[in-house]
Amino acid sequence: WGVMPFHWYFSNALPKGLLLTMFLVPLAFLNLIGWTKEKPNNNTVIDHTLLQFFISTFGFVVLYSFLPHKEMRFIFPALPMFNA
Repeated sequence: WGVMPFHWYFSNALPKGLLLTMFLVPLAFLNLIGWTKEKPNNNTVIDHTLLQFFISTFGFVVLYSFLPHKEMRFIFPALPMFNA
């Protein structure tokens, strides 16, 4: 009971936990304000400052995916970081 496949957190738990904010997660990495300004050094659309937070949160969920017994409550600490 409670044994799920490896992808369960990504295919079921995160979409249910994030609901519609799941579609806003990629927008957090866009540097639209800095990209519109005329700066020669900062002309990238991707904001790399949030990347370290996303990698650590994503790694947290990946590590918990290796456990055979999966529950939604195990990844509750990661949900605010995906919504930030």
